[in-house]
Amino acid sequence: MKKRALKSFKYLDSFNFKKVSIKDHHISSSIGGFEFGMSPLELTNAYTSFNDGSYQPARAIIKVTDQKGNVLYSWKDKPKKIWNRDTVSKMRQLLHEVTVNGTARKPTFLRIISVEKPVRPMTLKTFGLSD
Repeated sequence: MKKRALKSFKYLDSFNFKKVSIKDHHISSSIGGFEFGMSPLELTNAYTSFNDGSYQPARAIIKVTDQKGNVLYSWKDKPKKIWNRDTVSKMRQLLHEVTVNGTARKPTFLRIISVEKPVRPMTLKTFGLSD
């Protein structure tokens, strides 16, 4: 199992995480145990690969043109295929399920409403104190 888990780190290299190194290729990284980890932007970029299986970093400026519309500069990188269609489908289902039945679902709070004693927020006065 350990050998198989470590083999899966080859996928991390595709995302160009700047601070993920070979030292991070261990099982505890699966639950966030990286030495430095990745930035929120890098992680967001990686999640876009679950759209169609391809990865391309986000760019604030797509191209630079002159006043006549001539392209002076544009990014040369092309999307890289990371995941196959089956993997994308499974990941999208997992991400959806966590929002419906898992920890990302909308919290629900049970309330017992009594006409005699309605639910009220606690304050210092609740304990006979004041500020």
